Amino acid sequence: MEQVNLNRPELWPQPTPFAARTMAVLLAFLVVAVGGLYGFQKHRLGLQREALARAEGQRDRVKNELQQAEKAHSRRLQALESLRQQVSGLRQEVAAFQEAERALARRLRAAGRKGELVRGLGRARAQQDGVWLTRFRLEGISPVGVRLAGKALRPEAIPRYLRAVSEQGGYRGGFFRDLKANAPEDPGSREGEVLTFQSEAAFPMVAEDRP
Repeated sequence: MEQVNLNRPELWPQPTPFAARTMAVLLAFLVVAVGGLYGFQKHRLGLQREALARAEGQRDRVKNELQQAEKAHSRRLQALESLRQQVSGLRQEVAAFQEAERALARRLRAAGRKGELVRGLGRARAQQDGVWLTRFRLEGISPVGVRLAGKALRPEAIPRYLRAVSEQGGYRGGFFRDLKANAPEDPGSREGEVLTFQSEAAFPMVAEDRP
């Protein structure tokens, strides 16, 4: 019987050595994988750069719009301040016009009252005998100054006439002062018995002069 040696190398299959072709395939696969990864990262980086560029462009637009808005706001503030100054000036002018209007109204009322004062002098004269005015003058608004000059046949007629003037409606509240009466310089003349007099008065008229 023949014995077989099972330990001989030819009886057992030998592993195929690592071939250069397999290495080339693996290397090519590795290059493709690395290239794909590089391309993906490059594409991703490009997208990020585009997004960054869009964000920067949007930021610049927003910044420009903000600057324009700030300039417009500044112009509006200046226009508003100018308008406020104009309104303030107009208010001052209106106040001045109103004050001038009130002053004019007071003067017109005073002018009307002065006419009443003149009529009061006539009414007081109508109640008296032996006295008459030769000159009178009205000054001011409130108080109203009155200067009278006249003649009288008797000394007692002068204070009686002034008292009658003070009793007239427009003359209430005032008083005559500095009454001066003089005898004629030539007693032998036709007016030898006629006295001349002058007097002044101040009438406040406060109640009637209120605006």
